[in-house]
Amino acid sequence: MANILRSGLWTAGVSIVLVGGALITISILSSGVAADRARMEALSLARAAQTVSGKKLPQSWSAGAYISEDAVNRIVQGLVGVKVTNDPVNGDGEDTEIVVNAFNVGFSPGFASGAISLSADSKKRNLAVNLSGEASLTFGGVVQKTDKDGKQKSFAQFAVTLIKVEPNISWSGLRARFFGYAGELIKTGLAASLAKNLKVEIPITSTVGFDLKMDRNSNVPVRDPKTDNYVVIQLSMPSKVIERGLSYDAPVFTSHGLWLLANAVEPGKQASPPVPSDKDPTPPATQTASDRKVLSALAPPEGNPDVLLWLRSDLITSLVDQLQSLPDANRTVTAHSVDFKGRLSDSSNAFAELTGKDAVNGSATLASLASAWSDDKGLTISGHLTADAQAKVHVHFDPGIGGGIGTSIGLLGKAEIAARASVKTEVASVDNHKLVLIHPEVECQPAVISMKADGKLSVPGIFKTDVPSIGGVFKGPLGAQAIPPMLAFSDVPFPVRGASSDDGGPMKVDANGKHYLITAPWRYAAVAFEPVSSQLTAAGISVSAKLKVAFSQSKTEEDRDKTEAALLAKAIGSNQFKACAEELSFAVTLGPFEFGPNGVITQIIKAFVDVNKTLDKAGQDTIATLNKAAGDAGNAVDKAGKDTVNTVKKAGSDTVNTLNKARDDTKRFLGIH
Repeated sequence: MANILRSGLWTAGVSIVLVGGALITISILSSGVAADRARMEALSLARAAQTVSGKKLPQSWSAGAYISEDAVNRIVQGLVGVKVTNDPVNGDGEDTEIVVNAFNVGFSPGFASGAISLSADSKKRNLAVNLSGEASLTFGGVVQKTDKDGKQKSFAQFAVTLIKVEPNISWSGLRARFFGYAGELIKTGLAASLAKNLKVEIPITSTVGFDLKMDRNSNVPVRDPKTDNYVVIQLSMPSKVIERGLSYDAPVFTSHGLWLLANAVEPGKQASPPVPSDKDPTPPATQTASDRKVLSALAPPEGNPDVLLWLRSDLITSLVDQLQSLPDANRTVTAHSVDFKGRLSDSSNAFAELTGKDAVNGSATLASLASAWSDDKGLTISGHLTADAQAKVHVHFDPGIGGGIGTSIGLLGKAEIAARASVKTEVASVDNHKLVLIHPEVECQPAVISMKADGKLSVPGIFKTDVPSIGGVFKGPLGAQAIPPMLAFSDVPFPVRGASSDDGGPMKVDANGKHYLITAPWRYAAVAFEPVSSQLTAAGISVSAKLKVAFSQSKTEEDRDKTEAALLAKAIGSNQFKACAEELSFAVTLGPFEFGPNGVITQIIKAFVDVNKTLDKAGQDTIATLNKAAGDAGNAVDKAGKDTVNTVKKAGSDTVNTLNKARDDTKRFLGIH
């Protein structure tokens, strides 16, 4: 299955792979064919009853996976047609081939077994014989394997243990001869090599966690029409994996399916559950009866799904607690603009726009985290963001009395913003695929970031402002658009190899100094888990899915990781995720005013410029008139007349001073000089 919890608040990758189609390997061990079924069943019942005693399934465990009987049988069908032969290099001339014709597992409390059918063929003997009997699935422990990328993967291993086998011969005339051949097969161990020798491995996870890494673009509309006025912000956060280890108990077989259950531990402290041993004492009959009663009471998950995944709430909470203890750098999202279209603000007489694609930069640090669970909201996480922002903006005013005035300034701002999110899960359809998405729905919180200029705004010939007079105000809700959904798992198939190499050659297995060849009738299998539903309550998260298995000779060319990444990107880009109802906005301020639809700043600037022009014209006209009057009077009157002219000049000067004072008062009102 997929990477649960490995890209965000679960991933979740968290990665959690509880069930899936890893390689169904077939190996050979040395064992006798005859087995004490009663002892095997009693030991299996005892281990399972001890695991579940006094506990609630699956809520008492940190994580778990249920696989139905029918789903297990679909995986087991990969064994049908498998052929086992001696390696001709050291086979001592033995040419017998043994083939699995059929195997169906039936589940009962604490035990899983079913009818198995084999065939044996020897050309040099000119004999063929069918064998039938009973085999069980026996837990073989948790094993670690390295994948092609060098990563360690965990598997729950189950061996097909042959309980009994006998020739299936109907013609009495050849009965003795066939029985002799069958007895020889059993004696040499070749039949047994296909018994406790076929292994089914189910991938599980040894850790649950998620990577904090973020690298995505978000379109931020700033005004209507949104398609023409927006800023593209790139959000990023460094990679940091938060995880918990999982330590598994012995598997629990019920009448309906198989449970794999685990408890959270520190990473690296995982312990493998005990496996059956020949030295284990056989439980008394009374204990076996009691154990069977305990396991018979276990009901299947609601709806009896093929697969059910479970994560308990406190496991997720512990991951949130780890996030809180990280350094600031691992809790800080950085943002910078990479593109924009249109203007931040625009009216008939004024507008503001970014100076370039990279004009906006900022960061937000998450702190004071707390988490809680409830049945109605599931998981909620609260905290606060400390945000800072920088923007380079070009502002332009046009009072309608000329070509207008404009200049570029830098704006700086900080704010404390409340943050609250509820984590939801949902099954989404994208390009004919089903995805389980973990969607942190960040509640829309009102945010205001007031920004001030980082220098002086001067408009040649008119005015020059001090720093406080020009600024900007970001307003609007921060919420749903802040955190993208994360992928829990999808129905993109897992590729499974059925041969040792791409050329279809057999797998070679050694057992007790002998070499055997295992040949599967298929080269590749595709194992898919199709999400059906998800549920999130105060107890935890559960997801149900259908299991699909397909065997073929052809290898799929699909790269699973790349396909999932593309599907998630398309899901994030779709409109199926709720956005905040209110709009984001940005306004440029001048003094105590901000321009917008009301045009207050425009009106004031127009009035100021009008005063300035009126002052210039009035002053010039008055002085010219008075000078002319003084000149005329000087030529015609005596000293008394000249005194009168001087009085008129003083009156003109007083008029100029009055106009200057009016202009200065206007400038002080606007905070300019």
